[in-house]
Amino acid sequence: MNGQVSITVKNASIFSRFYTFLWFINIFRKMSVDAYIDSPNAKPQRLKARKEPYLIDLTPGAHMIVFADPTAGEKRLNRYLSGAFAGFSLGLVGGMQSAFDLGSSMGDAFAGNRAQDNTAQFFIQEGKVVKLQVQPKMNGSVNIQYL
Repeated sequence: MNGQVSITVKNASIFSRFYTFLWFINIFRKMSVDAYIDSPNAKPQRLKARKEPYLIDLTPGAHMIVFADPTAGEKRLNRYLSGAFAGFSLGLVGGMQSAFDLGSSMGDAFAGNRAQDNTAQFFIQEGKVVKLQVQPKMNGSVNIQYL
């Protein structure tokens, strides 16, 4: 008998959806999450936000699921450009000689370029169900909760 993992995908917050390039479309869309089961090199399963959980059958034993936000690159670039624009504007208003330097440094600060841990590791026994809730975040990572 196999075990199961139940994955409930929550929609990203409105503010998080605003940080995508097509924000005027994405603000009304249900965002998705990519799930790589047991191998980060495998083809991902795209899981869209919905109320019913996705049920995936797995063999008993140790498993690892890596979640990724498909719009993570867009969100980081948009945050970088927003920070760069804010820094450049502050530099011009303050009369700084190096407005471009301030814009670049504020862009890096806003983007938050750091590695995110989007991995769920668990052990499934025969006939058991592991329940997870995932939600894409504003910085491009995925929030994972064990239920």
